[in-house]
Amino acid sequence: VVFTLSSNPCVTGRCGRNGRCYHYMSGGFVFSTCLCLKFYRGWDCTEDSQVPSSVSILAASLLLTLSNLLFIPSIYFAIRREYYTEAVIYFFAMFFSTFYHACDSGEEEFSFCLVKISVLQFCDFYCGLLAIWVTLIAMANIRQTFVSLLHMFGAILLAFGTELNKQSLWVFLAPALTGICIISVSWGMKCRKKKQLYPSKKYLALYLPLGSVLVMIGLVSGT
Repeated sequence: VVFTLSSNPCVTGRCGRNGRCYHYMSGGFVFSTCLCLKFYRGWDCTEDSQVPSSVSILAASLLLTLSNLLFIPSIYFAIRREYYTEAVIYFFAMFFSTFYHACDSGEEEFSFCLVKISVLQFCDFYCGLLAIWVTLIAMANIRQTFVSLLHMFGAILLAFGTELNKQSLWVFLAPALTGICIISVSWGMKCRKKKQLYPSKKYLALYLPLGSVLVMIGLVSGT
């Protein structure tokens, strides 16, 4: 009598055509599991009840990537008003966001990765945060000497925060709140110096609320 005991990882050593077999260790034991792709489910990634069609995957990927073209008006107005630094940052925010979502979406069927996805993810978050920062500094309308200093100050700290934890809420709140404080101080000093309302009533009544609404729409769409 010959007694044989053996084991195979995942399901008979594989996970079908739509899954990958992964090994991990916990408590001194080695475990294996199937990581399913393209919305497949089940022990061996063969359950296809919730798998979307190729057309819907392509449409979702295109909508996600091409939505970044909405940066173009911001780039145009920044160049027209001679905010060249801001225009460059808006362009790279659009560029890296487009290629990051092109790599991350598509369920590997329509995805395209220009470089490693980790690099694209960092650049996407960093340029997005930097775009928010330089926009708030531009709104403050302070002297150019301080603008350059604040740009470099923000670029270094945002790079550190993005690398530390790019999905932390404080990484977004810190530059936003700091920028709002700088705007409040700058506008308050100009009102005191000119003895009149700054900026104009039209800016406060029309442009500022409209811009705030567009920012909220962008944040909701991005999340």
